[in-house]
Amino acid sequence: MCNTIKKLLALLLSASILALSGCTSDGSTVTGGDAWDGVGGMWPESQGLISSIFAKDVEYESFTPSDNIALPVETSEITNVVQLEKTLFIAAADGIYSLNLESGESGQLCEAKFAAVHADSLFTYDAGSGKISVYNALGEPLQEQTLSVQTDELEVEGFYVTDDCYVFICYDMSENIYSTQYNAFSRETLENVCSFNEKASSTRQYYVYSAYKGNSILKAGESSFDARIVKIYELNFDSGEMENIVDVTLDANPSYTSYGIAYNSKKGTALALIGPKNSTDASAVRLIEFSLDSTDNVLQQKFFITPVDGTKYFVTVYENIVSAICSADNEYRYFDYVNPPQSITLACSFASFYDDVISGFEEETGILVRTVNYGADQENRLDIKLMAGDTDFDLFIPSFSEQQKYFSAGMYEDLSQYDGLKQRLDQNAAANAMASLGDTYVGMPISIGLYIDKQAYPDSGPQAYSIIMSKLLYCANNFNIIEGTYLDPDGDELYKLLKFIYDNPDGNEAEMPYSDDCMLINSEFLVMNPSGSNKENTVKFLEYVFDAMQSSYIDISTAEKVYILWKTYSPTYSQAIYSAANKISQCDGKNSTIKQIAKEAAQETLMLLAG
Repeated sequence: MCNTIKKLLALLLSASILALSGCTSDGSTVTGGDAWDGVGGMWPESQGLISSIFAKDVEYESFTPSDNIALPVETSEITNVVQLEKTLFIAAADGIYSLNLESGESGQLCEAKFAAVHADSLFTYDAGSGKISVYNALGEPLQEQTLSVQTDELEVEGFYVTDDCYVFICYDMSENIYSTQYNAFSRETLENVCSFNEKASSTRQYYVYSAYKGNSILKAGESSFDARIVKIYELNFDSGEMENIVDVTLDANPSYTSYGIAYNSKKGTALALIGPKNSTDASAVRLIEFSLDSTDNVLQQKFFITPVDGTKYFVTVYENIVSAICSADNEYRYFDYVNPPQSITLACSFASFYDDVISGFEEETGILVRTVNYGADQENRLDIKLMAGDTDFDLFIPSFSEQQKYFSAGMYEDLSQYDGLKQRLDQNAAANAMASLGDTYVGMPISIGLYIDKQAYPDSGPQAYSIIMSKLLYCANNFNIIEGTYLDPDGDELYKLLKFIYDNPDGNEAEMPYSDDCMLINSEFLVMNPSGSNKENTVKFLEYVFDAMQSSYIDISTAEKVYILWKTYSPTYSQAIYSAANKISQCDGKNSTIKQIAKEAAQETLMLLAG
């Protein structure tokens, strides 16, 4: 057993002991439970388990929407959607409409413009008359009050109901600038109990809101620093304060700039329906769920529609049904927690590179590809979960620097076991060379290409192509990362490399110590979890990925020699080599000095390999 494998197994053994003892690496306790489900739930944090979208520990009063649901109003006219039990209440330009999801029955309830739900009641508000009407779930009137808020300079834009308050979101336009004003009035006395303003702006800001808990509501707004991030705030009308409680990366694609949100009180999570704002963006509309205690979020569902300019998105939830409405069309869509679609789970830090491929696969097969992001601790979590045989993810994408670690230790499902995958990898020279390890295939390579683009590194300075490539070719000719061997223990070959760098500080292709008449190729990998629970669908996805990506693989048929980066280069084991190359220019240039530096670096490299 090579030293690489020994060190990895030691690491994983210590991690698995922690996992089995119920402790994390920082000593905190992680509780078990059904929420950590086998379909691919979210991962445990030190503070406890984050809610999973397919959680098995939630008991639902299950129901199924009618097959004959027709929206009672054109979606382009919709301004808001709320839900009370099994009935949607849809606010439109000419009033409030009801839609019973179980029966499909619908009709206009009143001519008010605003609707809100709290506990077991529906509240509507007419800004013109100031009338607040209260209804039960059947749409039967219960109570009326009058509260005038809107003026010539104060425009009501939103209406929400908390435990004790009526909350009005208003725009103050008295100074010819937009200032968002939040006003809370006692539901009992109708007295103003809390008011505060946001920073004024010359343009109207785009925010969406949702009912929350207590005397708070949720607000979501795009980060001013990164369009991919939505900042979630709690507006607390007991304290009169607004607090940023979590930042959520809804998607790596910044074109996702329109969304609706809803609070799922049954699970304590938030739902977001997001999509492109205009018809020039082809991205799918996504329904996701995320914890309000963590930045982790997880893909739940996608809908494939053609957006129109100014598309708006609305989402509600009751028991097991999440309802989704987009103003781009007149369709009602839903997601059922109890009967979720088939899915596979991909663990990765950044998956937008595959967004088109993933969307195409989902649209063609109906199988969802859910992505989970481990964050900064990605590799450590993968180590623990792979060693423990966890089934809650099906694929992972190791970083370039960690590929050889997983492959050397056998932490992958051998793709040669699957006829369709084996046939594809056998027949493509680049994929075969990249993925083969002995008689196994370690994973599905993606976008195989040259590691160093000669055109990007002209010969001028320490970043010259000839210097960078010479260092890599030295590693390729003297390391076998998989077997953990090093062929230059005395540093004789390293001396030639260091001498070249010293004599040619700006590079010199003609004098390179190794011929670059070769290809050094690299790729990311989709690697199957050997303990994954959805292997049939995972194989289908990998076959689809190969068919979609193979045209981008580099042609290696004309190369005299092909080197595979993960088999020949390791940042860990090569660090002494690179350190010597970086400091060689500071020595006196004598052959004896360079030979000594090379010998010491070679000895240090042997020590690194020995562990």
